[in-house]
Amino acid sequence: MKQIFKDFILKYVGYGESYIFAQNIYEKLKNISVYFKKYKKKCINSLDIFIRILVLYKENSTSECNESEIKTLARRIAVPITNKNTPLVSIIIPNKDGLKYLKVLISSLKMNTIYRNYEVIIVNNKSSNKLQKYFKKVNFNNLKCVYSYENLDFFDSINLGVQNSKGEYLVFLDNRTIPLYGWLSEMVRTFENQSNCGIVGSKLMYNCIGKRCIQYEGIKFNTYKEDINSYNLENYTSYSHDNYDEYEKEVPAINSYCMFTNREIFKQVNGFDTRLYFEKEDINYCLKVQAINKKVFISKKSLVLCKGFLTEIKTNNNELKMKNNDKYIYAKDLGKQLRQDIWEEKLNGKEFFWTESTLNIGFLVTEYSPYTTAGDLFSANGLGEELEKIFGYKTFYFPRMPIYEWDKIPQSIDVIISMRHDFDIRISDISSRTLKLAWIRGSIKDWLNKPWIYNYDGIITSSNIALKEARKVVGDDKCWGVVPLAVPPDTLKEKIDIERDIDISFVGNIFEVPRDIVRNLNLDKGFNFHFYGRLEGGMNHPWELYHKGVVKHKDLYKIYSRSKIVIEDTASFNKGTVNLRVFEAAACGALVIANETPGIEELFGENIIIYKNKEDLTQKIQYYLENEEERVKQAEKVREIVVNNHTFNHRAKEFKDIIDSVVLNEKKTI
Repeated sequence: MKQIFKDFILKYVGYGESYIFAQNIYEKLKNISVYFKKYKKKCINSLDIFIRILVLYKENSTSECNESEIKTLARRIAVPITNKNTPLVSIIIPNKDGLKYLKVLISSLKMNTIYRNYEVIIVNNKSSNKLQKYFKKVNFNNLKCVYSYENLDFFDSINLGVQNSKGEYLVFLDNRTIPLYGWLSEMVRTFENQSNCGIVGSKLMYNCIGKRCIQYEGIKFNTYKEDINSYNLENYTSYSHDNYDEYEKEVPAINSYCMFTNREIFKQVNGFDTRLYFEKEDINYCLKVQAINKKVFISKKSLVLCKGFLTEIKTNNNELKMKNNDKYIYAKDLGKQLRQDIWEEKLNGKEFFWTESTLNIGFLVTEYSPYTTAGDLFSANGLGEELEKIFGYKTFYFPRMPIYEWDKIPQSIDVIISMRHDFDIRISDISSRTLKLAWIRGSIKDWLNKPWIYNYDGIITSSNIALKEARKVVGDDKCWGVVPLAVPPDTLKEKIDIERDIDISFVGNIFEVPRDIVRNLNLDKGFNFHFYGRLEGGMNHPWELYHKGVVKHKDLYKIYSRSKIVIEDTASFNKGTVNLRVFEAAACGALVIANETPGIEELFGENIIIYKNKEDLTQKIQYYLENEEERVKQAEKVREIVVNNHTFNHRAKEFKDIIDSVVLNEKKTI
């Protein structure tokens, strides 16, 4: 029984104080089982549950649970600097009424700073008399206090501290941090060992959430439409899994909880730009330093505990900055370049520095099922699969049914593409960082008459005719480009070698809306006609005898390969766009005969056979059924056009070119 609990405790909390605590509890409780031998199994389960509760309670309620383990780790991995000619380091700490934190910080500096040539500058912002009394009593020879009778914000305080410091090197510390053993020596070592190093940060540790104690190992970025948000690397991950043989790593940015730089660089870039939004000045400083070809590193052996959030200095000043329209989250030129770099990586990068992931694209579709008769899924899937294959993007599909997933889109989605005109994008929970696109492939008037069409960042259409109509409604800036429909390249690898035993086929849905094909197809001529799709009207419909039911999309290619002629019937509400079945039927070598379809010539020239009326359609069908060689020749001509120009491989590249032109070349406003 003891081994059961030992294995459980080690699995969940490892060795250390938590293990000792749980073990002691077990020893006190194990004798209970003696009195319940008859119910031993039940007792074991009860004790197991009890120990589990105690361990989890201990881990989450006691801040000392792993702090000693982290401190031990710091002592194990830190290496003292033996060189006696060490430059002076000025440690600058902004403070306002943070005496209880400051006492702990000063104590840890005295105990854990084995690098001896340093001074500490406390920038005291209108703090109480208690703090001044503390400074008079504290026994710290290299401590200096700079008083500000104006309540400066955090980064103004640092700038003031730098002005009153002497060190060649500068360290900025938040007053709620606890530097651990060897922290400064490791930062100095990284700065001096790495070529072109401009900034060094420590590995920040939470104080303390079980074994998941790393707060961050640097900062990376994600894009908003016009702005950028930062996030911590390795946040909440276990310090025990880290590789401490890796001495340091380059990162895009660090924060000012614990930041190391040198005076020359600080002066060259004019320190912290305090005109910017609060809490972004440190990242902006990193960008300025990188702009002069210096690098930012995390020293992985420099460990610093973090007791809380940023110091409580001058939050009122932040409110003033937010109201000032002349202030920016990042300096305009640096922010613009950073945004370009992030999008460049997401769109083109194989190695990621500024961000961690490639482009995440979501499609809003009617139904996510192989049995669906809604073609939007197949168009979305065709484009999505090729974007994944060619560029390594990640694609996701959010259906309306069978499970409604339109209400909340994950924040990780960079681009969301709506395939449905009746989706009110205003009511969906979509992150402000996500680009919202509409892909208009039909129902042009329905799309453009919706009030939420203006809430899209960009409009993509399947034809120039549709794009022209969209420009009349939403303007040129929102009209990003044309991405017609196509076929998956896999369908073109080889033609299906089966007999073409169907004279004429039509694949589509027949609803109450009148269709040209129903009026014009003369079935009295005895054609072997097959109709696949949904049929409204049942036995009262003239096509009921020819209805072969609904088929899976993957089976359509067999039907098209069995068909001599496929009729394209562009519905009135889709005029100006070309349907998916034109590309699919042509790819399978069937002859496509279409009603008058604006936009079809821009994709196929005059190679698609167009009929004008019932008599004309009947004559064309009879001619090509009787002249097989001519039919095959004409069908092959159109198939070659599809192979060379109209696969989703082509569309993926066209889509990427559009996104590139908007977000990288800034040809449009988003």
